[in-house]
Amino acid sequence: MGHILVLPEDLRVKLNAANLDANTHNKWVAIGVNTVDDMINRIVNDLNHAYPVLSITSTREENKNTIKSRIDSTGNVSMFVGYFENDKGYVDALFYYIPPDASNANDFFPAKIMPPLFGIYNNIKDRTKDLHIHCMPVFIINLCTTSRVNNASVKKQMVCCETLGFNYYDIFQNGYHDVIGRTDADGNAITELQRLSELDELLGGVTNNKWFEVDYTNKKLKILSTTVTNSTNATSDVYRLSLYVIPAVYFAVDEGFSIDASSISTLGGDVAETLRNFISKF
Repeated sequence: MGHILVLPEDLRVKLNAANLDANTHNKWVAIGVNTVDDMINRIVNDLNHAYPVLSITSTREENKNTIKSRIDSTGNVSMFVGYFENDKGYVDALFYYIPPDASNANDFFPAKIMPPLFGIYNNIKDRTKDLHIHCMPVFIINLCTTSRVNNASVKKQMVCCETLGFNYYDIFQNGYHDVIGRTDADGNAITELQRLSELDELLGGVTNNKWFEVDYTNKKLKILSTTVTNSTNATSDVYRLSLYVIPAVYFAVDEGFSIDASSISTLGGDVAETLRNFISKF
């Protein structure tokens, strides 16, 4: 089954601006890309190579509001989301891009990816028994040429996204699994988290992990909300909290841990309510 990659029209706007920047253009040329159409073709070719099941045959550009309606999301409008449309006209998967000039790359994942997913979840929560926060595969392609993409905080968020099952691809082949910082018995770098303890260690461990606490003796996962309650932008920080605690919840359920989400029971706002509703189903 082939797919049309439906791109948000804002992507071309951002690529046009990036192509006019000499430093960015030089980075494009280094990977064999000269024009905006070249870059779009490169996105298609790289995704087809990395994920053959997508079988992308063409692209189409749509308005962000049209896309929001098409993916059945009641969440915030996002100019960074598109989708894969199959031969029958149905949406099979979601597509996100990190823009070339993402100076706030460390906020991109919670601020641009989680809101539409929560919006989709709100639309399907009464129609399905699926416990996942989203109902379709997610593909994220990184087009960022700024140094922020190599920050440790960004890399940790990439690992969390992969732990959630999202597919991440860097057009410039920047590495990020080094942030895990461990090797297996044969000395090979570990590129996938397998347990709650590994996620806990990635985010700072017992003393520095500000998103959740793990009581390993009594097998309890306690979600923390201090960062949100002390935030000047609580809605954004709930999305950030979600990016870290949802994979922790998945691991906890698989490993037989109980979950204490009482700390988020007093948080206000629609986003916090969605997170509470999601966690309550486990």
